[in-house]
Amino acid sequence: MKKHISLIGLIVFSLILPSSNVSANTTDYSPIISFDKTQGMIIDSTTSIDGYIEDEEKPTSVWWTLFSESSIIYSDIITDKITIINSSDNRSKWYFNILFESEIISCTCYLEIYVQTKTGQIFNKVLSFYISDGNELAPALVIDKDDENSWY
Repeated sequence: MKKHISLIGLIVFSLILPSSNVSANTTDYSPIISFDKTQGMIIDSTTSIDGYIEDEEKPTSVWWTLFSESSIIYSDIITDKITIINSSDNRSKWYFNILFESEIISCTCYLEIYVQTKTGQIFNKVLSFYISDGNELAPALVIDKDDENSWY
């Protein structure tokens, strides 16, 4: 009887072991979205905001929206404008550039970039900044939710 239980345990263990290795090798990590500017910067003329997206595969779609309070100021799709800048360790970096002209009105602004992966998942990153004409502006608040176990 003990031999049968040991044999069944060995068979079950050998069936479970390969399947856990397969799932570990196919893990897909979330893309990393990074800006070259810091939160809360002040823009007073034409400004370019650069950044990169790092992931295993090229995003299927990339777009951004510039908004202030509840209104959208500008929006654009930049999927065809991203260029590969680095590739290593099965992850590549795609460079993006967003140009803001000086005609944008004074505001507390939020730039949100969206990245859609091949699996259809959408990830985003927000950058806050100020376009000032000398008048006082409302403060900006961006809560980075990268850590899924964080609470605010």
